[in-house]
Amino acid sequence: MKLCEVATCTGCMACVNICPINAIQTQPDKEGFLRPLIDENKCMQCGKCRSVCPQLTVRTRPDDEKKVYACWQKDRRLRKASTSGGAFSALAQWVLLHNGVIFGAGFDEKLTVVHKKVENIKDLEQLRGSKYVQSNTLLTFREVKRSLIAGKAVLYSGTACQIDGLYAFLGDRYKGQLYTIDLVCHGVPSPKIYRDYLEYQQNLHGAKVKKIFFRNKEPGWYVFGMKLVFDNNKTYKASTYEDPFIRGFLRELFLRPSCHQCSYAGIHRVADITLADFWGYMDTCRADRDNDKGISMVMLNTENGYHIFSQIREMLHIWERPLEQAVNGNPALKKCFPPSKKREAFWRDYTTIQFSELIEKYMYPEPRESQYYPNLKERHKQQDMYMLKILPNRITMKLLGEKGYQKLKHIMRMGSKNANN
Repeated sequence: MKLCEVATCTGCMACVNICPINAIQTQPDKEGFLRPLIDENKCMQCGKCRSVCPQLTVRTRPDDEKKVYACWQKDRRLRKASTSGGAFSALAQWVLLHNGVIFGAGFDEKLTVVHKKVENIKDLEQLRGSKYVQSNTLLTFREVKRSLIAGKAVLYSGTACQIDGLYAFLGDRYKGQLYTIDLVCHGVPSPKIYRDYLEYQQNLHGAKVKKIFFRNKEPGWYVFGMKLVFDNNKTYKASTYEDPFIRGFLRELFLRPSCHQCSYAGIHRVADITLADFWGYMDTCRADRDNDKGISMVMLNTENGYHIFSQIREMLHIWERPLEQAVNGNPALKKCFPPSKKREAFWRDYTTIQFSELIEKYMYPEPRESQYYPNLKERHKQQDMYMLKILPNRITMKLLGEKGYQKLKHIMRMGSKNANN
């Protein structure tokens, strides 16, 4: 039995979940991405694995009228603990309070990213926050089906390809009982590189990593970065411009090959609700002003999505926004990202040089020019000017230093004069 082509396999694991005799296992390929492997001695040629593969059978996606909202938690603690504005926590809390279960990406005891089931609010923190590495869905699709048969409400969160795999496995959308969230996705990095990165940091700090935060918001939502906590109580923090793993991820050096030809990038979504950071958010008055604490972009794609979102409105500050604003701030709602021109060279060198050498060679040179900022220096300037605009002066001064603060104020004054001339 032959499954889809290697280049198009997203690793959703619908085939693994559907096999009635467990003849399909997973194994990592040379880049560390999990791939299904059929045991031909067990396989009874039933064809179920091929029938559920989203890459072999294109299914109709919902075409309900969309609405887009910017929102954030009224509970400041939950907003702070969330990657963006905390919309996921609000949705999950409602399901749990109605005797439901939640499935999403979390860490196991070895800090491997896997999909987990949560049945109480206390454990919900395990699923909060971004995980910039591909999650192993394991056999959670089977668990979802058992929960649905038992009459429970289910909320399942994942990448769009994982959600498509779930629906293919179930063969039904279970409206009014199953609610799904897909994420606006840049692409999924290699679990092997993630593991090498952790080992690199552990050798550097002489201690074992016990907690990892891919989106540490302590310096602010815009100025986010990586945070590692070690078992000797040491802490590593680095901005998105400084951390080697984040730099490599955003430069498309080690994303899953299928991510570069992703059929899910765009506004025609698979899930009931699409969540993302609301980059490019534009406030209109003091009440909806961005204070750099995180804003969720919520795109409602189905009637099912509208229903569950209507149940949590009291938990959030909500502002309706045009679809175009969400798209302009999230390029993955337009198209997928092409691979780095250095990707092949990166993986060739991966087998011959040390990981520390890979970092110096590929992750620290200046990034390629983007459509938003001509270079990194300009991006930093734009970000600093944003801080000056929205944050109190004392906070901006603390972040930039006295000299940086005064220099930035001078730049903005000159810009204002030029605009008026």
